[in-house]
Amino acid sequence: PSSTANNSTVQHERPSNVSERGNTEALQQWLVGRLTTRLNDSAVAVSQSEYQRGREVLGSDFESQLEQYVDVAGDTDGTTGDQTAEQIREARTQQQSYADAVETYETTYERYQQARENGNTTAARQYARELTNQSVRINELNQSVVETYEGLEASGITVGQAPTAISNVSN
Repeated sequence: PSSTANNSTVQHERPSNVSERGNTEALQQWLVGRLTTRLNDSAVAVSQSEYQRGREVLGSDFESQLEQYVDVAGDTDGTTGDQTAEQIREARTQQQSYADAVETYETTYERYQQARENGNTTAARQYARELTNQSVRINELNQSVVETYEGLEASGITVGQAPTAISNVSN
């Protein structure tokens, strides 16, 4: 067999680079896969106290891919794609809020510890009250994020270890 045989079959093209109308369902699945991978990566980063990285994963590239998904979903019949886009957008928003809240909690806890070490009981009590309030907020956000992921999974979308990663974050 000759090593110079012409194989004109395209093995793979990035769905975002294909300009022809093709299998929009496959493109939708690819985009959902990319979006949920980003949500998962962000959740894992947050669970490892890497809040900045967790937010960056859900930044402008995520938004661009979500808009591509919305465009592709608009080319299909039904409202499933629109509902999925809304669920993904909600998961992103909640997860970003969750990351912010947990990071704020950790910063406040460090201030609390410092005040205690310095013997400043007034400041320590103030930080303790803030920690209590923040803990309630974090628990509410945690539950909302996990429920949103469960909703995505109920829709047949695999979200990986994101719900577990978020559930395992302790404050």
